[in-house]
Amino acid sequence: MSFSLDVKSLTLNLRNAYPEACKHFNRNETALYERMLEEVSRGIIEVAPQLQGFTLAATTESLQRLEEIIDHFQTSKEQSQRDKNEFERKYRQVIIRELDRMEMFGLPRMDDFTAQQSLSIAYVTLSAIQHGREEQNQQAEIISRRLTEEIAVHVQQEKITSLHTSPVDETLATCRRIVIRGGAGAGKSTLLQWLAVRAAKQDFPPALAPWNRLIPFFIRLRSLVDKGFPTPEEFPKLIARNIADTMPKGWVHQCLEEGYALVLIDGVDELPRNQRQDFFDALANLVADFPYARYVVTSRPAGLKDGQGEKWQDWETWTEQAQFLNLSLQSMSPTDIEQFISQWHEALAAARRSEDQQINLQSRATDLKRLLRQRPELRRLATTPLLYAMICALYRERGEISAYRTYQALPRVH
Repeated sequence: MSFSLDVKSLTLNLRNAYPEACKHFNRNETALYERMLEEVSRGIIEVAPQLQGFTLAATTESLQRLEEIIDHFQTSKEQSQRDKNEFERKYRQVIIRELDRMEMFGLPRMDDFTAQQSLSIAYVTLSAIQHGREEQNQQAEIISRRLTEEIAVHVQQEKITSLHTSPVDETLATCRRIVIRGGAGAGKSTLLQWLAVRAAKQDFPPALAPWNRLIPFFIRLRSLVDKGFPTPEEFPKLIARNIADTMPKGWVHQCLEEGYALVLIDGVDELPRNQRQDFFDALANLVADFPYARYVVTSRPAGLKDGQGEKWQDWETWTEQAQFLNLSLQSMSPTDIEQFISQWHEALAAARRSEDQQINLQSRATDLKRLLRQRPELRRLATTPLLYAMICALYRERGEISAYRTYQALPRVH
């Protein structure tokens, strides 16, 4: 039998050793017996250290209890880590399921194509330029936009553009905090989805291989209108609401504090202007509290201007002070376009839709690329991934395409 060397515990052990001792006692006798046990216990504790062998016995007892505590702590720690690993596994699976698909157009016929397409297959890496250099390169861009008539001229355009741009994934690898600007359909949301899915799958290309350890948190600001920016504990609920309540306590905070969090914030421009300042304050506090996390924020250029359409100076000043890299996505190059067409059709083939079983999708992609080379008026209709996805969908549906009919079918993005 072991017990702690305090009066209360020793008294309890003595009472339990012979529980029937006061079976026939009256109330006063029982009270006297209890008092006697307490005094005896106190006397034993005072005398015990003087007894031969006590120190050895007490030390042995203490070591045994310490080992039990360590074993219990280790078991609890291992169980906690298993719980975290299991939740992380489930969370990654939900991210892949919910975000590894192409953007929907809002047009039922075309959404039929994209609903089952894998974004990670169809995605094409675009180029980006550091914000602020556009004015320096404005003349070169004006020249390059005019060079669209012949393949030889396209090559020259790529050479001009390549002097000032770089693949966005290579640029992302160099910085922990990034703001990405781009027009409607330029691929901002798709880029964030691609980052989230790649992080969840842990299969980034070599340029971003260190990001394979990251946990993605995807935040669509358009879903938070009138709701305020979420706290870290609420991040998983935005995508994985069905499992969020099983999240181990402090998991998101640990990811943020240790630099494993990849915070992807999509669409500042989709917040009403009167709510952007509150978002700005919340983001600034988040970055200040968790400086080791990675942050990627997207917006249309108009979303980062004030009510008069001028530069949002507070935003620009803060992002510079907080060492955000400001990028602008560039229009698709001829090489980007042809690669996109190939991968769009690969994603459609991988979806294994019954409607496509009788179609040679690879041949269809080759025909569309040939058509676009021959028809510069079609190429001028679109410069963004969204519009080229619609061109691919139109061509798949109709088997032919004209500039006028394509223009009528394309959405008017602003």
